[in-house]
Amino acid sequence: YEVRMILGRLHLGSGGEKEARDHFEKASEHDPLAVEPLGLLATLYRKADESEKELALLQRWAKLSEHDPMVHRALVAQLLKAEKYDDAKRAGELAIWVDLAGFETHRLYGKALARTGDIKGAEFEFQSALLCPSKPEDITKLSATWSEELERAGQKARAKNVMEIIAKSPVFRSSASVPSR
Repeated sequence: YEVRMILGRLHLGSGGEKEARDHFEKASEHDPLAVEPLGLLATLYRKADESEKELALLQRWAKLSEHDPMVHRALVAQLLKAEKYDDAKRAGELAIWVDLAGFETHRLYGKALARTGDIKGAEFEFQSALLCPSKPEDITKLSATWSEELERAGQKARAKNVMEIIAKSPVFRSSASVPSR
């Protein structure tokens, strides 16, 4: 395991991404419970645009790292990208327990709920995101997702008022400016 990890890092450092990937895969075979090669492989798969391999790896990694919010959030995002909405919903249920204060986790889980037809649950998650630490660009992204999902659900009038809904939330009542969409 250690030799493969060292060789993988050496190849990665010298631009040999394919060789590095081979070594990290072998290291993972030697120690299937090790998460370090999984993180490196996920990055390499993403860079090579091998989304199916990345998704399979994230599913395996999430089982090993049940308390790592980044892994669970990445899994939900990748499942949404693959349009595996029922799986994204299930993964989102776990992600919320791992990352209760994660703005992006609530946004992604809300999107998964909306895509499986639970627009009420989705709006709850979108509103929950507003209670989490965020940046103005996060609110803009949430607004776009929320509006899009309401439109997909046939609620066009409500979709047009998402920024108004956000502005009325307790988090923004005292705020002088709300980012525009």
